[in-house]
Amino acid sequence: MAKRRSKEELHELVERFHTSGMKRLEYSRQIGVGKSTLDRWIQRHGNQRHFIKVNIKQAKQPAAADRGFILVLANGRRIEAGWQYGDSDLTRLIRIAEAV
Repeated sequence: MAKRRSKEELHELVERFHTSGMKRLEYSRQIGVGKSTLDRWIQRHGNQRHFIKVNIKQAKQPAAADRGFILVLANGRRIEAGWQYGDSDLTRLIRIAEAV
């Protein structure tokens, strides 16, 4: 019989998924549950994320050579960034954007 997890443990597993950068299938295999089970946990326990209010100041436009890149993913999401990202950081950012 499958192990029964507490609400706190489910919440923690869902939070770890959100920060992992992994796809749902990949993460569910890693923790040893079915994808549909993970989907159900996300639906039940993933809506408890906390948000904070931030103020964003308009940045001055950089010179054309300093603008970086715009990447449009297959799922329609856009990533605009300067080149301050390392390869591993950019790979993780793309994986997270494609997983949602």
